[in-house]
Amino acid sequence: MKIGIITFHAADNYGAVLQAYCLQEIVKSIGHEVKIINYAKPSQIDADALYPIHNGAKRLIKRLLMLPHHFNRKRRAFGFRLFRARYLDLTMWYSDSANLVELQKKFEAFVAGSDQIWNTTKEVDKSDAYFLAFAEEQNRKIAYAASIGEATESDLSGSASLMKHFDFISTREKRGSKVIGDITGAVIPVVLDPTLLIDRKVLLSISRKYPLKNRQYILYYTMDGFDKRKDNTDLLKRISYAYQLPVFVISPEWRKKGFQAILDADPCEFLWLIQKASLVCTNSFHGTALSIAFEKDFFVLEKYNGKDDRKKTTLSKLGLLSRMISDVSEIEEKCKEKINYTHVNQLLKKERKISMDFLKRALGERNLADE
Repeated sequence: MKIGIITFHAADNYGAVLQAYCLQEIVKSIGHEVKIINYAKPSQIDADALYPIHNGAKRLIKRLLMLPHHFNRKRRAFGFRLFRARYLDLTMWYSDSANLVELQKKFEAFVAGSDQIWNTTKEVDKSDAYFLAFAEEQNRKIAYAASIGEATESDLSGSASLMKHFDFISTREKRGSKVIGDITGAVIPVVLDPTLLIDRKVLLSISRKYPLKNRQYILYYTMDGFDKRKDNTDLLKRISYAYQLPVFVISPEWRKKGFQAILDADPCEFLWLIQKASLVCTNSFHGTALSIAFEKDFFVLEKYNGKDDRKKTTLSKLGLLSRMISDVSEIEEKCKEKINYTHVNQLLKKERKISMDFLKRALGERNLADE
């Protein structure tokens, strides 16, 4: 069957491009022909630009402050373009969702997901295209691990009719399951992000060495921007002291004072940096997921806010909630603990079966009512 995947593949975001690649490879492994729909709104493209024009003066000023690091950031952007060209099987380019209707005849089924494609609170990314508004009834509609982020039932009410036309829906977080279930009246399974569903060997096969002299280091990966540049500084300093290792920071638009910045890594080098780190610290969902995929000791430097359930759901399923810390007083004791990946992988194996069963079923049957 010919499958079209729509997701956030065009963002210069490590998690976005890697989950897109993983989902593509997983659907291929099931035996289908796959293309990723090469769609992104102009606002999304501008948001990822080195020097955005339409995202407000404040954001432009922040980027201008990064001028001293222009060439490193340009190398990073080029690395993302090269990754998409080399590893993603893309359709022709679309910037207007109205033109996506021509894809109805090219694909038998569409898969929306993963990532925060249904987080309608993010105006830059919001589009009915991610709810497959362009597809007709004859096209099978599947949502795989669609995340709503912090969106509520009220936020998603405008997309309710589109969601009800899906043949199969799964989500990435427990809260998302409840919210989407309340909207559609269906039972919504919680499945793994593609980066956790895929065989680790696939990720290792595209990993590429980053020119880093340090053989041992702590990697801190965050999506926090300039306004949150001081967040987690105290935690990182204490962790660095406890491990007696330097901290290297990967973040989108700033250098964290007192730590060493990595501003130019491409997605393949990013995988290598996680794979080789002595410890990973992160407040990113995909930083968390990839740490688990590579069986790394890691800490999620964040206090659960009760809204964004993505990391908590995955950590809970795998018995890893204790890896989430937000208080300096916790560090001394936590740093003594090692993750028992024998136990984690047993739980992960069960979750992978549930997720693969859902995906195979969704791609192989019309809908539950046909049984």
